[in-house]
Amino acid sequence: MDQFREGPQVVISFLNYLHNHKVCPEYEEDMQMALQIAHKAKEELPNCKAFAQNAPGKLNKACSLLFGGELYGMLDDPWNGEEMVASMIGISRGRKTTH
Repeated sequence: MDQFREGPQVVISFLNYLHNHKVCPEYEEDMQMALQIAHKAKEELPNCKAFAQNAPGKLNKACSLLFGGELYGMLDDPWNGEEMVASMIGISRGRKTTH
């Protein structure tokens, strides 16, 4: 989640640097528009990430992980252990549900 918070700030800092040092003054208007978008992303990007992590539900994430979908194949990477993958997508390996 930190990357989703810090990424837009890096872009904002870079655009401010370009503006303050008058780099490419012919693109000033475009840089100002990009800066507005970056400020909006600073607010919205972490919210979108949180929504993406929480919205599908644990059953849908598990099905995607096992049967094909956005998360399919995450367990195939030997560098990512099952516990790490499970924590990244918000499920635990031993979690049982009752209906």
